Amino acid sequence: PYYEMRAQFNQELEKQKQRVAELERSVTEAKMTYAEALRNLEKISDEIHKTRQCDGTNEKFTKEQEKPPPPPPPPVLSSTESSVTGSPDSTDDYTSDEYLRLPDKMSPNSTCPVPTK
Repeated sequence: PYYEMRAQFNQELEKQKQRVAELERSVTEAKMTYAEALRNLEKISDEIHKTRQCDGTNEKFTKEQEKPPPPPPPPVLSSTESSVTGSPDSTDDYTSDEYLRLPDKMSPNSTCPVPTK
């Protein structure tokens, strides 16, 4: 009975070790995905700053930032409308790989656009 119990516990231990290794790989992959998303956000931010510097909208943007925005008007709901917001469940948003790539028009190699007025 001792050896049978020991073999059973060893099997459970091996399963748990495999599960831990699988979870560690999953965490590593998630960290790499997160780091890549941050790098892409930084590229987008740099591109926006570069574009603003080229077309002079950066000064306009900072002046607009100094003014407080007007308060939004209160929503008007009829008696038939539901008070439920209807916001989608956000858990599926994180499984999308959309945030991992840059849009075509904001690639890091694009040249400064010339404003046309």
